[in-house]
Amino acid sequence: VPEYREVEGEKFHTAKAGEEYLVVISQREGRPLGVDAAFSKVSPTLHILKVKPDGLLSSWNVAHPDSRVTEGDHLVEVNGVRWDKEQMCQLLTTADQLELKLLRSR
Repeated sequence: VPEYREVEGEKFHTAKAGEEYLVVISQREGRPLGVDAAFSKVSPTLHILKVKPDGLLSSWNVAHPDSRVTEGDHLVEVNGVRWDKEQMCQLLTTADQLELKLLRSR
């Protein structure tokens, strides 16, 4: 069972290797996520290669140090969509609000 703690009225946890964690972007306002990523060849997940310093995920990392998105993690779900690479990509580029589930790699 993941460990949870309160952060700004919502629950976030410190995920260990092999556990999923949640990232919530409530107002994107056209800003880029700021990651280099590639789809895995063995599963329909997006492998995080790099978190860029000027994107939304970098801002998330500063505000939520216990649930930082790190290189090597895998994006497994976007706004409730799993297993559909095309729909996940579309949501990542068009949705103003994002609820991302990632799998901690290490």
